Amino acid sequence: MCIRDRSWLAHSSVLSGLRIADQNDYQALLASRRDTLTKRFATAGYRTVAIMPGLKFPWPEGQFYGFDRIYDSQALNYTGPTYGWWAVPDQYSLYRVHQIEVAPTDRKPLLMFFPTINSHAPFAPLPPYQADWGQIDAHLAAEVSESVELGSRADGEALAAAYRRSVRYNLAVLGGYLSHFAPAKALVMVLGDHQPPAIVGGRDISWQVPVHLFSRDPALLQRFLDLGFKQGLVPDQNPLGNIEALATLLLSALNGEPSAQQRPPSAVIAP
Repeated sequence: MCIRDRSWLAHSSVLSGLRIADQNDYQALLASRRDTLTKRFATAGYRTVAIMPGLKFPWPEGQFYGFDRIYDSQALNYTGPTYGWWAVPDQYSLYRVHQIEVAPTDRKPLLMFFPTINSHAPFAPLPPYQADWGQIDAHLAAEVSESVELGSRADGEALAAAYRRSVRYNLAVLGGYLSHFAPAKALVMVLGDHQPPAIVGGRDISWQVPVHLFSRDPALLQRFLDLGFKQGLVPDQNPLGNIEALATLLLSALNGEPSAQQRPPSAVIAP
């Protein structure tokens, strides 16, 4: 359920509902008038926000998706220590945008899109997870772990270990946010956009990636179960479809449309 190696192709597949398999597909999409998941939510009255800490240069392509606000590295106003190529800790990015966009009580309903970066190659140096989110301070220097270069093929074990630590960090960030900050009516969808590089995961790993949903609303989660999702943290080995199917599944669940069992077989995209 994934596109290998190029994150922006997976992101555009999710947001457009089309399989964007290479750069030519991507350029054709940007030149089209294709509706996007972002625009659909905006039409329904949502404010749409992208957290993009990996963006360090202008991104005019972002206008295509229709976000109301894009928080790039400059807009996040991070002035703390630099962590690897991407500089900004994911925990800081999420907490800052939460304070600006999520915490206000008089806001519109919100769609937030966040491609995390600390689990992106080269996975190190890694920021420390701050259990007390209220103490996150970008102006305080913190101890950084040793950098691991992606090109160090002779030391794949070190890179793989850095990858595992980075995933644990992002899981800690996710768990902390869900426990302490996620709004009561929030629906959080978490997915991998592609596999780690071959030096970490090997060349023959599956293209499937897990998709997890978190909500405090049992009735809402039941809609996803009716569409083919399974309970638990271990994903089912039978995929619901390719990554471009996610937008349709999400909108179907939120709109309360018929379940996969009640639809013709063609409604579920084969892997």
